[in-house]
Amino acid sequence: MVDTNIHSYFNGLGGKTRDDYDPRGRVIAITDPLGATMRRSYSEADEVVAETDPLGRTTTAGYDGAGRQMWPCDPQR
Repeated sequence: MVDTNIHSYFNGLGGKTRDDYDPRGRVIAITDPLGATMRRSYSEADEVVAETDPLGRTTTAGYDGAGRQMWPCDPQR
């Protein structure tokens, strides 16, 4: 089981957004007021390497040796 921290906040209409954080303090999931969730995966260097939208489409990213994001890769396109 993965330990997570959860932070929730409300918009002006009372809709709740929930952010889930991993033990390293990185956002791993964001759930909007309608219940749609976006998920993120990270490298050991804390770089976002994959992001999956609520429809299940995943975008990946590549980085150079200095940790700069060099490209996003959207396999759905």
